[in-house]
Amino acid sequence: MKKAFLYTALIISISIILSSCKGGIDGKDKEVTIKFSTFLEEGAEADAYKEIIGMFEESHKNIKINLMATANGYDAALDDALKGGKGPDIMGLQRTKMIDYINKGYIKDISEWIDTAGLKDKYYGVSLGYGKYDGKYYGIGDLPYTVEWYYNKKVFKNAGIDEPKNMDELLDACKKLKRYVRYPIIIGAKDAWSADIAFGAISVQTINTEKLAKAYGSGEKAEFENLNGAEDALDIFYDLVRAGAISSKVEDIDYAQSVNEFVNGRAAIFPMGSWASKKIEDVMPKGFDYGVFESPIEFVSSPESKISATAVHVITVNKKSAHPKETMEFLNFLFSEEAQKVLAKKNGISGFKSVNSSSDDEIKGRILEHLDMTDENSTMYVDDISNEMMEATKSGILKIINKDMEPKEAYDLIINQAFTK
Repeated sequence: MKKAFLYTALIISISIILSSCKGGIDGKDKEVTIKFSTFLEEGAEADAYKEIIGMFEESHKNIKINLMATANGYDAALDDALKGGKGPDIMGLQRTKMIDYINKGYIKDISEWIDTAGLKDKYYGVSLGYGKYDGKYYGIGDLPYTVEWYYNKKVFKNAGIDEPKNMDELLDACKKLKRYVRYPIIIGAKDAWSADIAFGAISVQTINTEKLAKAYGSGEKAEFENLNGAEDALDIFYDLVRAGAISSKVEDIDYAQSVNEFVNGRAAIFPMGSWASKKIEDVMPKGFDYGVFESPIEFVSSPESKISATAVHVITVNKKSAHPKETMEFLNFLFSEEAQKVLAKKNGISGFKSVNSSSDDEIKGRILEHLDMTDENSTMYVDDISNEMMEATKSGILKIINKDMEPKEAYDLIINQAFTK
């Protein structure tokens, strides 16, 4: 009896040990749930994430992905969750928010994983640069767009000019274009973000993005006062205004109006993000013929980066994730060619180079070429500054447009206005 009892007890003990081990006695891993939060709550991007998650869960029965997509109160909710140590495992963030969280110790350094996965050769420079800060990688940007110089082909033909390639050629072209259009270069300067994107197409060539990001991350006024290249960008903008390429009337034009001015033939050149292609196509009249410059305008001889671009949404990992192994398993899949094909199909483009097939469409083809030209310094000006700096930059730009200030005065205004608190 005693021997039988000991035998039974041993069997029970072994069963308990086995069932507590990874995989258990039935060979199945313990099911875990990964929380993935994003501010992209609807549209093609959100649909792509849902499809990718479905594919992942089909091949990873033990891992469930809880997609939490909401835009309303997103940052505040994340702040509260992370402060309480209960934030999601994976977070989709704007770049400045990523920098804030890095400085607070919330975001995991994934530099080693990016190297091991060989992603540096597979992703566009801007997608990598969007998740880089202080020499380390904390995420990957997954919705790449470039700033393009859209132009009215008919107006250019009537004026007898070719696509300009540098500052001198641009000034010469605008001088001729003034005879045919109201606005040689149209900017929706009433919207701060729109005005700053146009400015950023210049500043990306004169300001080192890493230094701009560090200045933002420091929160120190002195870092911006000593930022090389900022006044140089304003000097170039000033020269465009002085030459009549940019009219003072643009201060009353917002983004939507700037698109309308362009498609209705009142503006010849429209510097804007490549997302504007859809807006242009939606509102342009029949017969409107437009393109994008084949080569980005070269404002300086040795640019920090040739093209201003963004990746909108950077995927990051919570440093205190409760399931780090499973979180990285999903990240491996999310940034694989298989998953990114879904994102490219839904969104039209992906940061993963090989899934973006060449296009017969001239504009999309050039956008893809320009994305391939981006590097880790290509991040847009607006992606590396605070909301206060964005509004202040608009103020400085308008002072130049209205010929109320010289570039140095305008930059002093920008810094002082951005750091009023």
